[in-house]
Amino acid sequence: MTVDQYFEELSAGLDRLDATAREDIVSYYREYAQEAGLSSYEQLREHFGTPRALCDSLCAELSGTAPLPESGADPGQKIPAAVRSILVMLSGQKRDAGTDPRPGECEMALDAFTGIDLSVITPDVVLQEGDAFAVRYRLPEGERLERAEVVDGVFHFRTAKTRTVLFSLGGGEVILTVPRGTRLQQAEFQVISGDLRLSGLFCGKTVASTVSGDITLCGGTPGQLSARTTSGNLLLREVIASSVHFGTVSGDVRLEDCRAPIADFSSTSGDLSLSGMVCEYCTVETIAGDVEIEGSLGAVKVSATSGDCTLSGSLSGRGGITTVAGDIRVHFAGVGVEAASSLGDITVDGCHCGKTVSRPGKVPLALHSTTGDITVTTG
Repeated sequence: MTVDQYFEELSAGLDRLDATAREDIVSYYREYAQEAGLSSYEQLREHFGTPRALCDSLCAELSGTAPLPESGADPGQKIPAAVRSILVMLSGQKRDAGTDPRPGECEMALDAFTGIDLSVITPDVVLQEGDAFAVRYRLPEGERLERAEVVDGVFHFRTAKTRTVLFSLGGGEVILTVPRGTRLQQAEFQVISGDLRLSGLFCGKTVASTVSGDITLCGGTPGQLSARTTSGNLLLREVIASSVHFGTVSGDVRLEDCRAPIADFSSTSGDLSLSGMVCEYCTVETIAGDVEIEGSLGAVKVSATSGDCTLSGSLSGRGGITTVAGDIRVHFAGVGVEAASSLGDITVDGCHCGKTVSRPGKVPLALHSTTGDITVTTG
């Protein structure tokens, strides 16, 4: 008897399921066996039970009944979360809940946790406050659940691609709920095309990344916050962080009424807009994106190639802004100005100053552009 024969018997025993679900379940157990080093029929039987016993357990899970244990089988063997999600979606029933879910939606009550490790492909992801730890999810066609469990205080949620889908009616959704006031030690979110929305997050360290999905944080204290996207946008509103590190290729970055002692941003072509920002040390690097910063700043350093830079508010530390072709416009009261533009014009408090200017002030501000114009208001 071979490994292939085991899975052929398993597939035959699941003939009451549709072909797609049967394929997904058998594929899961094949991958599990490979990772666990189960390379013979006997090892598979010892680990999972006979194909017949495993079929009975799966079908009983689907129907909501408990099968009689087979002799020699492990009665404590649990149906993996990845397989259970397939069965729940087939049955259209929600386990451990008092109301019916939408078709294809699953909901799980969770043990308490202080860490999050989440990785999905297509679904939108939402973190919200509620009464208890729970997750509700609906996965799109072509994506299956690999893991959904709390281990050593960390909630692991992971999906995998099952096959290529040319047309999909929806991207699915994962909604994770934590009790109000919960403090997490670390939270990591990886999303490919879905959006990520975090509300009221209270965490020591937060890492978020997407390829094309947007990242939105509203309220809360995410601690050391690191976020990166390729084409998705980044939005923070009324967030207090111990540090902020953002990176994007073409997506825009917007912060509204946020606080962070240290903040650094990098962009290729995406624009950056900070309004009501309170930061002790802020650095920005961009190639073609425009930069707009308004707030209470300590030290600030901005470098752009072709993007325009506009800064205003208050400046208490050293400032430096450099562009190649972008214009520079600043409005800081009482600053000293050292400015130079090789081909552009310089204007300080309404006065045209030629190609270079040096004016003393309480706080030094160095401005340089190759072809861009420089406009400074110090009053």
